[in-house]
This record gives sequence, C-alpha cells and structure tokens, in this order.
Amino acid sequence: MLKYRNNKIYCEAAAVTAEELSVCYTLKNDDLRSFKRSACSPYGDRKALFGKESASVGVDLSVSEKEGGLRFCLSCKEDIFSEFGVNIPFDFMGKKGGDWKKQYLFNSPYRSEDNRHIYIYLTTPCGKNLVVVFESGADGWKMDYSPYVGGHYFYNLKLLASFPKEYKTGCNYKELVFGIYEAESFQDALERISRVKSLPVVLPHLNAAAIGKKISLRIFGDCDEIEFCGKTYPVEKNKAEVVIEREGIWSAIPSAKGNKGLGCTLFGYKDYRTLYKSYLDGILRDGLLDPFGNLCEGQCWLSAMLRYMTKYGYVSEYAAFAERALNRIMRFDERGAVERYSVLTVPHAGLPAYNVYKSQRVQEQFFGAGIFLDAFNALGDKRYLEFAVNMINSALSFYQREDGRIETFTEWLGKYEDYSIVCCPMINIVDVALALKESDPEKSKAFLKSAKRLADYLLRRGLVFPTEGGSSEEAEAEMEDGSISCTALALLYYSAYVERNEKYIEKAREILALHDAWVVKTPLCCMQGSSLRWWETNWEGDKDGPALCMGHVWTIWRAEADYLMYGLEGEEKYLLQALRGFNTNLAKIHPNGRSYSIFQIDYITGKRFVEDSKISYELANEFPARYDNGLTGYVWSRAFDTILS
Repeated sequence: MLKYRNNKIYCEAAAVTAEELSVCYTLKNDDLRSFKRSACSPYGDRKALFGKESASVGVDLSVSEKEGGLRFCLSCKEDIFSEFGVNIPFDFMGKKGGDWKKQYLFNSPYRSEDNRHIYIYLTTPCGKNLVVVFESGADGWKMDYSPYVGGHYFYNLKLLASFPKEYKTGCNYKELVFGIYEAESFQDALERISRVKSLPVVLPHLNAAAIGKKISLRIFGDCDEIEFCGKTYPVEKNKAEVVIEREGIWSAIPSAKGNKGLGCTLFGYKDYRTLYKSYLDGILRDGLLDPFGNLCEGQCWLSAMLRYMTKYGYVSEYAAFAERALNRIMRFDERGAVERYSVLTVPHAGLPAYNVYKSQRVQEQFFGAGIFLDAFNALGDKRYLEFAVNMINSALSFYQREDGRIETFTEWLGKYEDYSIVCCPMINIVDVALALKESDPEKSKAFLKSAKRLADYLLRRGLVFPTEGGSSEEAEAEMEDGSISCTALALLYYSAYVERNEKYIEKAREILALHDAWVVKTPLCCMQGSSLRWWETNWEGDKDGPALCMGHVWTIWRAEADYLMYGLEGEEKYLLQALRGFNTNLAKIHPNGRSYSIFQIDYITGKRFVEDSKISYELANEFPARYDNGLTGYVWSRAFDTILS
C-alpha cells in the first residue's frame, strides 16, 4: 500500500521517491532561455516544494488514498503559469545509496494517438512495479535525464499539465489529476487503468504479422468492438482477433457504448523477404549516410547485405556495392586507412596486425571478423575468410586474459575495462570457429577453447554486469540493458551452437528473468518487446540528446537470447518474446525501405550536444527526421539464423 508523508511517497515503509515532490513551473512572462539548463535537458525552470513554498505561488496539491494507491490533484489559483506540473523524483535505478534490484526503471510510457490517454509503467528487477495514470487532460510528461554520465540515468520525472509556452501547445491545462498504484504485472496495471478511466484497454498478443495473418487481442474492461483498418471486429469474453490487411502501422481501438478506449498499434508487412529486400534496395537508392562509420555500429548494413545473398542467392548489384566497401576496409599499410573503419594487416600504434585501425574498441574488431566471414559465405572469396580468422586470432591473443575475460584499454576513462559481453563477442568467436571445423580443425578447436573460457568466466562473474560507459560519484554503478542481455546471449549461444551446458542455460534463465524489468511492455508496435535504452540518441537519430530509444537494434540481443532459449528448452513464452523484440525493429522500416534507428515516445528530448543559442523548442516526432540505413541492418543479420531460418 502506498502512503504519502512529508512530500514523499512510501511503500511498506520504503521510500518510493528519493526526494520531496515539488511543483515545476514557469510564468507566462518568463523567457525559457533565461533559465540555466542541465547538461541533458533543453531548458531549466522554477520549482517549489509542496506546502508553504507552493502556497506562496498559488499552487495546491491534494493527495488522497484510493484502492491502495494515491490520487493527486494539482491546482492553481491564478492563470499565470506557462509550464505547470509536478516533479516526481522516483528512486530511479542508480541513485546513490539504493539497491538497484529495488529501484525503478522508466519502462513503459503510453500515449494514445490523440494524447487523451497517458499512462506510465515503472518496473523494478525485484517485481515491485508501479503505474502512473493521468486522469485529467494534460500535455504529457518529461523525463529529466541525469546531468552526469551523458544522461545514462533516469533522474526526475515531470508530469506536466502544460508544457512551457515555447512548445506551442497552448498552456491550456491548469489542473492535473493523476494516480499512482502498485502493480504486480503489466496486465495488472492495465486492469487498474481500465477501472480508473472506465474505458477498455487493449493488449495484443503480437505486435506485427504478415498480411493475411490474424493477431489476437486481450481487452481489459467492458468492450463492445474493436476498430481496425476501417473494419470492426467483435469482442467475446474480453478477446478479439483482427486481420492484418495492409502494410505499415495501424491502430486497433476498443470502444464501449460509443466511448473509445486505449488502443494499440500493429505493424503489417508482406513477408520477411520483401521487407528485407526493400531495406537493402533503399541503401542502393539513397547511398549510405555514413559510409565510413565505425566497423561495429556503422557497418551493420554490410553483414545484412551479404547474408541476404547467402540465404536468397547472388544479387550482382548487392555484391558490387558490398565489395567496394570490403576493399576499402582491407588495408595493407596506413595509406588510405580510416580510423575505426579499416583493418590493417600490419602492427601499428601499439596494436597487433589485423586490428581495426587505431581502435581498441573491441566490438569493432569482433564485428569486423563477422563481416568478413559473411563475405566469404556470400561471395566465396577465401581472402575474406583469411581476414576473419586473422582478426579473431589477433583479438583473442591481444584482448583475452587468462581467466577468460575480454579486456581493453578505454582512452576516455584512462583505464582497462571488462568488455567480455559488449556487443556479444561470443557470437563472432563461435561463428568463425565453426567455419574452420573442416578446413582447419586445430584452429577451430583453439577458438572454441577461448569461447569456453569466456563462457566459464561469465558464469563465475554471476550477476555483475560491467559495460561500456562511464561512472560518476553522484551515482551507483550503471546497470545497463545490453550488458545484462548479452551475458545471457553469450551463454546461450555457446550452448546452442557448440555444446549444451546446463549450468550456462540455468544462469541465462536467471539473467533473463532479471532482465525482464528492461523489456518494454507498451502496446505500440515499435515498443512492445523493445529493450529499454535512452542514451543512443546522443549520437543516433537526430542526435538531439537522451530520449527513450524504442525498437533500437540492440533489442535484438535480448530477442536472440529468447529465441535460443526457446530452441534449447522449448518454452513458448521465449519464442513470443523473441518475435516481439524482432518486430519492434521491423516496424521501423517504412514503405520506401528507409529504416530509423529508434521510435521516439518522449515528448521532449535532452538536447545534450546542442548549443544553448541553437536550441529550438519543438515536440519530438515518433520517428527522427534523419533515417538510418547503417546500424539498422543488425536486425537482418541476426534474423538470418533465427526468425528467417
């Protein structure tokens, strides 16, 4: 049961909020640019703690207990405010002095197409979850991302009746009513939302399907029918089925007695191969936005293009485009070498032969080896296999330690870091080893021995998840989505492709259960099954600072882990979760073949690298203005042995 005391929220005597709640506001005659902003927010504002401070500016907050939760009503006496809302500094994961398993993640926000319905589901690894339900009209919410470590932490949640006037929403709402409730699960949260709003709420079984296929829906609350793609579908015993009839993203809206409820979105596609080809054809048509992007994130398109030919046959246009890139990557001396892109066959800058040029970011090394193995499989040129083998050999000799870990020196931190699971190097080690099984069995065994040492190290390491990132005295060590999911993926990959190991599988099961707190539940097709990430937009999309990165390709680490667990153990829940994860990425491919790095649910992004004088105050779109045809290829390279197999 939730309690409100001394401006803080408690649950069973434990603080739900790390600090006191306060009103956040600006005045109508304020200039937003006059406020000092934090490193990861586009603007600063005023605040007043509830009580004497808030009363002095004519603001009142009433709180009442309701069905085990809390109902809040924020109101003002005068129409003087521009921004108007509540700061709720939840005890978000990583806040100093907290237990990360009991701290909150900003997991699953939802807003309807017309913005009339808004809710937020917060998760913890220990399963003590919360749901925030907007009961009154409102402009929305804003996440304040941490001013330290590049916004890698959730810091403070603003629930905003009105955005600042600079965002041109009209500042129409001068009251904010919302509830906060405990929830045992997302389904439990949807039941609560339906009761609070007296409206039906939809949860789809799957978030995407091929044209002609049916998707089943579960409805919470009384519901008469579902409207989808211009048709209505009956509801029986709180269940319905809709048929995917068109390509693209479409809304399924429930209604009860003429009142529309909280719907979902579903993605339709012709078939996997057609969607795959449209993505690749888009690259040929548009060219690459960053042809010399690093050999990890920047060249995922290349593996996707090569693997398409391995699966579906040689395509001369794809082969020519791919071979031009491969020839630029292979460098035999420093002439023409591009930092973090080229692979140099000779030692340089203290690095061994066949290392990525001037890079100790080891994921670029392992991804590069994967690219050359894909090139060999697609094009048959043994030079490419030689590059793949030499790159893995070089990486293991230089970066793998005696205890099995992969370790590298990070220049920006000035120290050696454990990179054993960053972008899951296990995949590339095992793949190259298996490719040599017949032609060079001794080398194959040596690589597989290194893979086993790595897996054993991960098993011993337990629930410790170091990652590529940073640290701050203001926060606890970061618990990052990819570090967790890649640990499970590495153990399962070895078990699936090398040798079944029950200890690895059980440890992976434990890790995946823990990682469920990072799996997004929102019933929007680019979100349901996505992993929870929010700092990639510092460099990707429109590069406009931290914001939730829904449907990011690194979701596929969790999705592939689920798929492998399904193959090893046969449990349908893992297959369902895998399909949802892959679908979040497929739904970001538009009909013209252009793909986007993320789906944006934030109303207001962090603007981390934008100069103060150049900040523009506009609400974010669902997709960035800038498309991405490099990194987004990762979904197809990993689909090769999973959903395409």
